[in-house]
Amino acid sequence: FYTYVAHSRVLEYYRFMALHGIKINPCWVQKAAWSEQTIRLCLKDVFSAEPLPTVLIAMDPQIPLIYSFLMENGFQVGRDIGVFAMDGMPENNQLYPSVASGFNPRDVAAMKVWGLFQKQLDGKKCTEAVYNDFQIKKGDSLHAILQSEK
Repeated sequence: FYTYVAHSRVLEYYRFMALHGIKINPCWVQKAAWSEQTIRLCLKDVFSAEPLPTVLIAMDPQIPLIYSFLMENGFQVGRDIGVFAMDGMPENNQLYPSVASGFNPRDVAAMKVWGLFQKQLDGKKCTEAVYNDFQIKKGDSLHAILQSEK
């Protein structure tokens, strides 16, 4: 994995699934892919064996290509499979169906960091930890899953 954060996310994914008794198909978890070619190879691997996943969770820069891949392969986002983005980037707001995403509000994070920075500039020792509230933006990319829970 490329970063500590990505590695931690994958470990939490495995822990959460095990906690809830959900078996993971090993091909469902892919290392981060950055080029179109590697993203397509990862997606082909994910869809190479049954059972197929019900939701793809991916980094925001990969979401448009994932939508394209799914459409090219006969899947309708929000009906046949869910898609969830991890960072809430506004670049994905033009996608249809609208993509659900989880994110930490950047403006709130910046204000909290600025407050700590100001304390240090004022000569105060700063050892406190600050936390940012994770938010979820609803989107129609999870419509079928949400409907099945009702």
